[in-house]
Amino acid sequence: MLARQKDDWGLGFTLGPSDRELRFGHIGSTEGFRADFEAYLEEPDQGVVIMSNAPQGAMLDDEILRAVAREYGWPDFHTQEHTLITVDSSVLSSYAGVYDLGGIKHTVSLEGSKLYIQAGPLGREPQQLLPESDDQFFILSDQLVFTFQRDEKGRVTKMTIHVNNLNLDAKRVQ
Repeated sequence: MLARQKDDWGLGFTLGPSDRELRFGHIGSTEGFRADFEAYLEEPDQGVVIMSNAPQGAMLDDEILRAVAREYGWPDFHTQEHTLITVDSSVLSSYAGVYDLGGIKHTVSLEGSKLYIQAGPLGREPQQLLPESDDQFFILSDQLVFTFQRDEKGRVTKMTIHVNNLNLDAKRVQ
């Protein structure tokens, strides 16, 4: 179950980076509820289960996870620092569209000179995507980084969501 099957996935579990101690876990959610399980294979007493029953539970869960990681000296789940840059509106407009991640639609929109993302797991309100490079963005409400990728013709075809050392690819569908 913990052998890498494809990318960062075992059989039912997400797997942490392969260059250090094996971490495995699983995140699940349904409307109004969220659960996150994370553990380390070589440290049988090092793990956490966090459950919440709020629409914005992901933010609370992530804060708890970072506090546990800091307290127990885990190598993962630490706060990331970002450097904000300015990106031309014409570049930003090329990212506007709908991206599909396993049936979950992520809508990226441009309002004025600001880029926003809206998706069920992020809550009801759109989150501003803040640029740290021409193609990489972050949000303030969660430890997520979004990278937009272009094909050989320069069209944006995919958005990769980086979360807890996992890379989740969302295909552009509109």
